[in-house]
Amino acid sequence: MGVASFLVFEHLIFRFPYESANAIIFTAFAAFQWFNGIQAQKEHEPFFVNIRRSLTINPLIFLGVLIGLLLQLVAIYIVPSWFNAVPLAPEQWIYVILLSVVAFAVVETIKWVEYLADRTAESAG
Repeated sequence: MGVASFLVFEHLIFRFPYESANAIIFTAFAAFQWFNGIQAQKEHEPFFVNIRRSLTINPLIFLGVLIGLLLQLVAIYIVPSWFNAVPLAPEQWIYVILLSVVAFAVVETIKWVEYLADRTAESAG
């Protein structure tokens, strides 16, 4: 997450004012945590192995994500000065979404490698 964010930030500061680039990364890091919380419910099993189970283990996690999203919206649109942030323009949300998808994909890939390695070890032993 850190490396991807750094690389995207380097791109963003040439495309947007520094404050906007900072707000995009700030929001992306919040979003990383929402997705990480959803993925962490199944510590050793990839999210996509059993999507139904992934979505129903703890339905309250989605309430937590919604509350987190609302708080992030308050932080960047209602009281951005408290966080040295600026409101994000709609097209800037693309960066937040892309970074979140990358973070989700990295964690999911690691889980798949571990999951398949464990299954291979179980069938061999």
